[in-house]
Amino acid sequence: MRTCKITHTIVSLYFITNIVLYAYVDVDKISIVTEVMLFFILQYTYGMMQINPPTVHHAFQKCSYCQKLTPQQYIHCKQCGVCVDVLKTHNDMVGFCVSKAAFRKYIYIVRGMTFLNIILCILLSVKYPWTAFTIVLHLYVLKSTYLHGRGLYM
Repeated sequence: MRTCKITHTIVSLYFITNIVLYAYVDVDKISIVTEVMLFFILQYTYGMMQINPPTVHHAFQKCSYCQKLTPQQYIHCKQCGVCVDVLKTHNDMVGFCVSKAAFRKYIYIVRGMTFLNIILCILLSVKYPWTAFTIVLHLYVLKSTYLHGRGLYM
């Protein structure tokens, strides 16, 4: 299995850098506010993926790996070191086990923000030609989300 080169921390720094860049080159306030709001939505989604709702289980089993008592339908994740629901799988991009639906929401927000950055850079390149070079970075992030999204999560 391939490891993901792009993580949530890198994605967050990427978007913060874009917001600062857009503020520096005097992009309209609506675009900056939109980027900031989408960034907060991304962080909220990331935080919500980490919350495990309480579940009521009547049957328990002993994990064969860590020897802890876990609810049935749980498996041990060797990367995280904890037992998780079978509906969740480990994801290197976010760094923990997550369900397909939660990761899909997260990755769609990342892709939407990246598309917005590409459009803004194309428009900015008319006034500031050097911003056209940042489109390559945006395309790399976009490509990474599609390569990482193959298989289990899409």
